[in-house]
Amino acid sequence: MGTTSIHAPRTAVSAGLAKVFALLLSILCVQSGFANGHITKSPLGGARHYTLNGKDGMVDFGDVPIPDNFSISFWAKPYPVLEHNETLISIGGEYLLIIDRFTRSLQAIHVDIYKAKIEQVHIRERCWQHFMFRYRSDSLDVFQDGEPKGTVYFPLTKMRSSRIILGAGPWNANFKGEFADPFFYGFPLQNNAAKDFASIFPLDKALSDNLSFFSGHTEKSWKEAFGKTPLQLSKKQDSPVSLTFDGTNVDRHPKTRKIPSGNCGTIALWVLPETSTRVMSMVNIGNSFALRFEEGNSINFVAQDRSDYRFKEVQLSQNWPTHIAVTFVEEEEVILYLNGRELERKPMGPVWRTEKTTLDLGTSYWGHSQNFAGCMYDVGYWTRPLSAREVERLFAHPEETADNLLAPTGNGFPPLASMAILVVTAVIIGILIIYRKKGTVISRPRISKSSRLPHYPKATVQLFGGPYILLPNGNNALDGLTPKIKELLMFILLRTLDGNPALTTELNEVFWPDQDTRKRKNNRGVSIRRIREALAPCPEIELIYDNDKRWSVKLTNPMLCDFNILNDLTGRSSKEAMERALSILKQGEFLARGKYPSALPFRKSLAKKLTVAGNFWLSENSGISVSERLIVEEILAIHTRNQTPERIKQL
Repeated sequence: MGTTSIHAPRTAVSAGLAKVFALLLSILCVQSGFANGHITKSPLGGARHYTLNGKDGMVDFGDVPIPDNFSISFWAKPYPVLEHNETLISIGGEYLLIIDRFTRSLQAIHVDIYKAKIEQVHIRERCWQHFMFRYRSDSLDVFQDGEPKGTVYFPLTKMRSSRIILGAGPWNANFKGEFADPFFYGFPLQNNAAKDFASIFPLDKALSDNLSFFSGHTEKSWKEAFGKTPLQLSKKQDSPVSLTFDGTNVDRHPKTRKIPSGNCGTIALWVLPETSTRVMSMVNIGNSFALRFEEGNSINFVAQDRSDYRFKEVQLSQNWPTHIAVTFVEEEEVILYLNGRELERKPMGPVWRTEKTTLDLGTSYWGHSQNFAGCMYDVGYWTRPLSAREVERLFAHPEETADNLLAPTGNGFPPLASMAILVVTAVIIGILIIYRKKGTVISRPRISKSSRLPHYPKATVQLFGGPYILLPNGNNALDGLTPKIKELLMFILLRTLDGNPALTTELNEVFWPDQDTRKRKNNRGVSIRRIREALAPCPEIELIYDNDKRWSVKLTNPMLCDFNILNDLTGRSSKEAMERALSILKQGEFLARGKYPSALPFRKSLAKKLTVAGNFWLSENSGISVSERLIVEEILAIHTRNQTPERIKQL
């Protein structure tokens, strides 16, 4: 794994520019290659959404030139109780893909000649699922929800017609259900296109039965720390947060709607528990299932028959919120996601009951002792299983609302608009190339496919009790580094926090004082490369080298580092600020794990700031409560005595 040079040669720039133009052309070709399907019967749904009754309806692309290679993409939601085999798609009067009513798989049929089963496809009733079919002369590749499910090889024959139809075919085997976003492409799409299409469901905003978001009252301290409005729940609450669904519009306030009787769904939420030492119920949906914490940091999914699906142990933080998502499909499986990553999946039996149509947060059917204590926010409920990519995006982009995260995709650009966009983009790229040497140049590592590390959004820097660069899965990104390389990284980080990035000459003098120029350069290059490898899973934390030969650590958000958070808290005088400052200090001494001579000035400066802040809190708040005074005294004790204080008894 190497690093890029600061000034790329002209050939590299030309090659890169050529790739950019090729990518733009391919994108524009895809956009302008859309051929929206139109309905031959009056649709019951809205634009780009079609409901078929299983008798006389169909979605007809019309007469389109069918080349030797093409692709078709659409979403489908079959209705339950299939009375007969149903046609999913008919291509050119020659090829049919039919849902088998017994096995719920697909049958690929070449009229009067050939029949084959695609058994890896499993049709889920009352659930939206994405299909993509890629035709190449004599073969048909089938994708479901972004994953390849099989290939069928057909004898080479000429198409009888130029029509592509969804939901209707011969033998009165018509489809009963719904379609959304049918698109035809005059070329074979790549495999990753299927994943991209399946990752964004187009109708979450348009349909009334797919999404509900809600949150509780505002807490200023939480808003400042996380930019969110939490729903605070007490373990002794008498009135649970109960939301009754009425089947109408989506509302983000504590109003709810009737839970549809579908047999699959997703619940997703951020949680910050007050404790992890007892059983706490998070979510109950009707009489169907409950999701709760168990003692020992495990998560339990309890179905309607009270059968337990216990997942692996999960390390939950009491200082930082955790994102949890559960998707379930009746009689198939339940999947648990933690911080955007799939943790475990288990087979599952029936879960749905309809006697009760409420969604309860934080309350337990088993008494107040199992109520949730802590905060929740961005609680979302969908009546379909979200894809892994959608769950990852909910975690990686919490600032995005559900509307713009899962918004409908566009219909494509007209040719003139495509050309205008291409010209404007070319001008922008030219300007960037001309002026690229005048700005700060970021040297990034080249990461080969074999060495690419997984991406964990929202890494945090913990210097108190550390150093740690904590990934959301609980791992420390610095574990594989030697003590000297850790010291080098901390030296650069502390200089960055002080507003004085480190020069290359300073690094040489501090870390390789007795070596010649060649050895210094080699050792520095190896150390920098290993630091970048360690930071590769952390896009929020980046090692930067600028044109002035200065090294710094860039944080996308200063509040990702506990030192910056503590600095910010010392200027506030609320009880919440005091409690948060105390929780950071209790993590341990500043850079306690290892020898870091460069940390000594920071320790002295920090002790002074805390002393000033403590006296400020006491003087400005002469009427503060006993509990607040105890917090301030404990903060002052930590650094004036240079040790973790004993618990101060209540006066």
